[in-house]
Amino acid sequence: MKRIEPIKKVEVKNSLYDLYKPLEGLQLKVRQKVTEECDYSIPTYYRKVRGYPLSNAEKDKIFAVVLECLEDLVKFSAEIKREARSGPGISGPSTKEV
Repeated sequence: MKRIEPIKKVEVKNSLYDLYKPLEGLQLKVRQKVTEECDYSIPTYYRKVRGYPLSNAEKDKIFAVVLECLEDLVKFSAEIKREARSGPGISGPSTKEV
């Protein structure tokens, strides 16, 4: 019986895509961390987003969470930039077995 070779997935290095995906998930990451840190339910979080009053403690915690998420994004972006610059420009497709 002939052996079936695994399908090879073609991956193209794309810095824009690498940066876009974390940006796309930033809102969810912030929501998750704010709900954990402030002990909110999801409906309470969205009520607060729509303009319900925040205490000074809530404001401080939310700003801290957002800044932490943005700092993580900046670090990740710097890593992507470093990887993109270390390559030979636009790299061709590479193959990886699935």
